[in-house]
Amino acid sequence: MKKLQAGLVFASLIFPFTPANAILLRSGGAQFEINPETLQINADSVVLNKAHTKQKLINLTTSSSEASWQWPERHIQVNTKVDGDDLHITIASDHPQKLN
Repeated sequence: MKKLQAGLVFASLIFPFTPANAILLRSGGAQFEINPETLQINADSVVLNKAHTKQKLINLTTSSSEASWQWPERHIQVNTKVDGDDLHITIASDHPQKLN
């Protein structure tokens, strides 16, 4: 049992944690994992954006290269799109505010 526990700890240090609710967007060779509740973004095992405070999520729509959703309690709409090797993110709100 100790070998298994050590193996799991070692694996968690090598491979970043990807939440079960993360979505995968791809285009060409680019691949991004995005958690729509926290806006954590990973690409090729590198954290590009650390998780923000978890938000209630509605109207999640996804395709292989695009995703959109709303954070209703904050009146925020998020749209993401992979274009070539780039990830484009648009965050819109009906009033000025900070993400965290």
